[in-house]
Amino acid sequence: MDRNRTLRDYSVSAQRIRDNKVAGMEILDAVDKAIEDCIQEGILKDIHIKTARR
Repeated sequence: MDRNRTLRDYSVSAQRIRDNKVAGMEILDAVDKAIEDCIQEGILKDIHIKTARR
């Protein structure tokens, strides 16, 4: 995965959603939080900005 940044970033994004769910968040909140965090850190930023709920 280190050779393909997009794949690595996707994995990080998906793991954050799972972590948020395990922490007790509802799915939509878990996704929103993961997207916000990823945008802040530049992880799939261009994709997340297009898909983020407003």
